[in-house]
This record gives sequence, structure tokens and C-alpha cells, in this order.
Amino acid sequence: MDASIVMLGSPPTHDATQYAASLAQLLAARLLPATLAEGPAGSAAPPRLAVHCPAASADGLRPLPACEASSASGALLVLLPRPPAEQLARQAQRTLQASPLPVLVVPSPAAGRMPPRRIALAAEGEPFVVAQGLRTMHALLLTLPTRLTVLHAQRPHALYSGADALHAVQSCGLALRHLTIDACDVPAPDPAAGILAGVQQVAADLLVVPVRAHNRWGPGFAGSVTARVLAQSPVPVLLLPVNSVHEERQVA
Repeated sequence: MDASIVMLGSPPTHDATQYAASLAQLLAARLLPATLAEGPAGSAAPPRLAVHCPAASADGLRPLPACEASSASGALLVLLPRPPAEQLARQAQRTLQASPLPVLVVPSPAAGRMPPRRIALAAEGEPFVVAQGLRTMHALLLTLPTRLTVLHAQRPHALYSGADALHAVQSCGLALRHLTIDACDVPAPDPAAGILAGVQQVAADLLVVPVRAHNRWGPGFAGSVTARVLAQSPVPVLLLPVNSVHEERQVA
């Protein structure tokens, strides 16, 4: 199955386009344009991510219809150019709701190297389970000799420690053989500030932020740590949909 990267934006920014093209080349993936379609006015239906597959029909004349992102051939992630501040939280959350794929938000301009060699993953320490995004993370981590650092914003009297954060990442399926995983504790009274300080401290090229189901669907996303990190991160942020261990057991 061919790998692909789904790209939102109408039109996407020049920086995001360049980043998407470089990442697609790195991962040997196709770039597929997409649109985010809202449900009918007043409807509670989630938005729909329509991916436009640039393939022709059997007669070679008619383009194939748009397909859902979840069924797009080998889709790894959705790349979203970072919207203006007033639109950022809503656009990011609606994109997460439209598809189970990880969402890569690219600022303009984006700091960090391409291809990314140092990937930071923010973890608070509570165990989590990665579903569809595991394939994406493996593609990123196995393509190059990448260094993965688990960032933990150590708050006073926090329930979890940096060791808990490292264990949570190792237990969710990201502890691949021959992959170096470091841990970085950043003392900070505010989690968002701690994560951003950690990105700078480890010179990360890409930040991964796990996003739990209650955050993806809850009304408080705009004021969440994730939204604040998104708004201020100088490097691209990969929003990785995850479930708690309890949620995963309920699904099973």
C-alpha cells in the first residue's frame, strides 16, 4: 500500500508546501490535497476530511471521486499549515475530529531541520495507547537515525515523574529496537512553558504531543496545554491521537 500525506490548506502557505514536499520525499509518500467539510448548519455531525486522490478511472479520463481520509491509501498524517491565532484551536481540533490520523501543524516559517533528526515527545506520565498513529511514528523514527527525547514538564507536587513519562512512551509501542530514547525533565510551574523550554533545550526539530479523546472532543481544547503549545511552538507539532488504557479496553 502506497504511503501518502494528506495536505489541508486553500491555498497552503509556501513554507508548509515546501515542508510537505520534503517530508513526502523523505517518507517516499504521495501528497494528496484535501478539504475539511463541515456538517450541515446546526448539525452535531463531525467534520469530514475529503481527500482528493489524483488518480484516473479505468478509462483514464475521469478523476476518481474524493475519498475519506481514513480510507485513503496508506495515509500517514494530515499536514495543516498553522492558521492565524484566532482560528488555530478550532481548526486543529476539527481536523482531529475529522480523521483518526495524526495532524502535523506547520508554522510559517518553521524552525528545525528537515529531515528532522531530533524528535521531542511531550508526556505527562499517564499511560496511553497509540492506535493508527503508530504506523506514522514508526515511519518517522525508522527512516533516519532519529533521536527521540521524552519531555516531561516537572511541576511541583505532580502526580507523575519523568520516569513515569519515559515508561509510558516505552510501553505504548514506540520503544523500537536500535532507537535511542532519552528523557528530559524540565522544571516548570506551567506545563506549556515547560514543554516549549524543553524543545529549545534539546534542540528539537519536531515536537510530538499526544492528544487524548476527551481533549479531541471536549469544549476546553482552546484553553488546553496542547493549544497553547501549538500557538507558540517554533517547530512543527505532530498531534498524535491516543487513548487511555481504560478507553482502549472499553473499545476492545
